[in-house]
Amino acid sequence: MRDKYSDERVALLHPKVRNQFTFFINEIELVFGLTIRIIQGYRTFAEQDALYAQGRTKAGNIVTNAPGGYSFHNYGLAIDVAHVNDDGSIDWSFDTAKLPPYCAKYGITWGGSWVHKD
Repeated sequence: MRDKYSDERVALLHPKVRNQFTFFINEIELVFGLTIRIIQGYRTFAEQDALYAQGRTKAGNIVTNAPGGYSFHNYGLAIDVAHVNDDGSIDWSFDTAKLPPYCAKYGITWGGSWVHKD
């Protein structure tokens, strides 16, 4: 991985998925010639609950449908990624639709394809 923050965050993931996510990111960086950052990996239940409150009991947009204990992040089994520009800023417009085939290659479930039913 090219990004030092991603290295730090992958170290906090469950040992059974660390290599899986590392290989995934390494291939994405090689194939697309860019740097990927793990924005978040492991999250505590309190951090998850705070995100879950957004758009519900706190200001902001809804960013998750999982309260604490119901997210794979709470067990170090999930990551959120973004593209890092050369100046270190995050490019939120990166087309993540290119990533699912690489997820499948490494046995990673692409959460972007999940359908939420109210």
